[in-house]
Amino acid sequence: MVERSLDKKIRVLRRILETSPDERMGVKGEPHEIRTTDTYRVGVKRDPLVAILNELHLVVVGSHNIPLYDEDGETVDGKWTDDYLLSIIVEKKDVDRLSILLEQYEKQLPKRKKPIIREKTLELIARKLGNLHTGTDLIKFLKNCGVDEELIVYPNTKWLMVFDAMTYLSYSNEKGDTEALYRIIGEATHPLTNKGDVSFAETLRNEFCSYLSYDNFGIVYDEKEGVYLALPNANKDEANCFLFIEQVEFEERQKKQLEFFSQPENREKISLLRKTFQSLMNVIEVFCDNPSNPTSELNNIYQFLNKLTWEIINELGLGGVEKAPRNKNYIPLPFSNLFAAEKQYQEQKRELSWQKIRPEMNAMYGDIEELYQEINGSDILIDSDKQERLNKIQLSLSVLKKKREIAKKVVLERHNKIQSVSPIQKIEIVKGKLEVDGLRDGLKAIAQSKKEADKPKFPHKLPAGTKWEEIAIKFESEEDVYIQVKQFKHTASYKELGLVGRGKNPNPSELWAFLKVLAKVNGELAIQDAEARDKYKKQKELLAKALKNYFSLDYDPFYPYRSSSEKRGNSYKIKITLIPLQNSDKKTTAAEEDDDLGVKEYLKEQAPQVNEE
Repeated sequence: MVERSLDKKIRVLRRILETSPDERMGVKGEPHEIRTTDTYRVGVKRDPLVAILNELHLVVVGSHNIPLYDEDGETVDGKWTDDYLLSIIVEKKDVDRLSILLEQYEKQLPKRKKPIIREKTLELIARKLGNLHTGTDLIKFLKNCGVDEELIVYPNTKWLMVFDAMTYLSYSNEKGDTEALYRIIGEATHPLTNKGDVSFAETLRNEFCSYLSYDNFGIVYDEKEGVYLALPNANKDEANCFLFIEQVEFEERQKKQLEFFSQPENREKISLLRKTFQSLMNVIEVFCDNPSNPTSELNNIYQFLNKLTWEIINELGLGGVEKAPRNKNYIPLPFSNLFAAEKQYQEQKRELSWQKIRPEMNAMYGDIEELYQEINGSDILIDSDKQERLNKIQLSLSVLKKKREIAKKVVLERHNKIQSVSPIQKIEIVKGKLEVDGLRDGLKAIAQSKKEADKPKFPHKLPAGTKWEEIAIKFESEEDVYIQVKQFKHTASYKELGLVGRGKNPNPSELWAFLKVLAKVNGELAIQDAEARDKYKKQKELLAKALKNYFSLDYDPFYPYRSSSEKRGNSYKIKITLIPLQNSDKKTTAAEEDDDLGVKEYLKEQAPQVNEE
């Protein structure tokens, strides 16, 4: 077994910390004193071990040689091994310190659970090299390939020296160790390593490739560096592996970069970057609507968001010269401040418009969003101050957008009023009657418009941005429902909802019955029968149209039928919270009276595990 000095420290720490609690108790009345002993074998002599313990600030209180035992377990008189039994004191306060130290050491020297190339393959290669070269030549060869001197144990059996070094490198997760292993195997087949014999070197390379194939490895020649390397998924007949090596190194960088981004503090930064850049794009869009007249308020917002964006990008190392896929579109923002924007664009002979700026900013946002999804970012920031600041910025932008829309509308109406000229209408006499051209179509459109306007509506004007998920409907009786949307509450009948059948005294329609069915199945209906599915599909479309008209919302209240991130399996699932008609005989408590929709009562019956108080 070969080890670096850091490996030895890790082994000592693990042995101390793995001591059972009973061994650590010590003598009653001395809870701060913990005595433990250990034997260290395989090349770890007493003096180096004592040096390690001293470096860990552990006190050695005694040591003695380990006697030599025979086959029956009896000591052999006068014979001792080279191993030592050391007694050390580990105080209670040391346990936490040593645990933290072990964790730090293990991060510095990461190990794979499985070797990158199996040990049997390495043994066959090592035995071959041991037979071909002298010990001195092999030591020089290993050092030239980048193997640490600590990992070369000699005097030793030649093949075993090579095997131990390669095995260590194969389990190491360090990039430098992996590269050294690839170089040892590849360069062992170089003609110059084999006395210039090209034919023999090629035969040896083919032999090694046959061993490596079981690990999906091969040996290729890097023309740029002039070396042979063993690489995963490589074909031994490749003429140039430079691009392949670059790809391997690139993927390794990507992996480490993702681990860095996934740390909690960096995940928060990426979530903040996403929100900040969204707001920044909104600012630039508003500005480009009237670039000749920026306001101080809008400019201050722009500069705050611009500065915050690039502070985060630089802290995360995303703005470097070396571009990776996840940051290839990170570009400097269009201008330093809004007041200088027109001058900068005129000097560059570029068009200052959102249509021209948007593609680059969308590409950059796409990279941010991709990274946000990779690290499972959060839409809610831990930093409440920044969250509040961004919310205020979004509100200011919404108000400004609304003001500009109103101003545009007023200007357009005035323009249309000035430009409008009463059209000359064609009048004809048809069968003795006067007919005005376009009058019939106009009257028909007016009648249709009046019919749409007369349809029942939710009595409260819902705020912009209201979602279907914020609406709850509870069945109060066979004909009435109680509706709550945020702070707005209203009781309506099936007639008011427009879910009426045909006839002089219309009863509730099939759509009302469909809505009741959905309420009884928690808003989601999966249908196996194809014929029944077609029927419900039509009902779903008509119900969606009725609900959109009643609540004045212009998008579908149902999730897509196919399986998606919002639901599993194919089904009709409504976004509204539906609560079916409850048993009217139940007594209500004071707490339940405050629950207008009876959500708590419904949850007690349907999902008691989420309603525990």
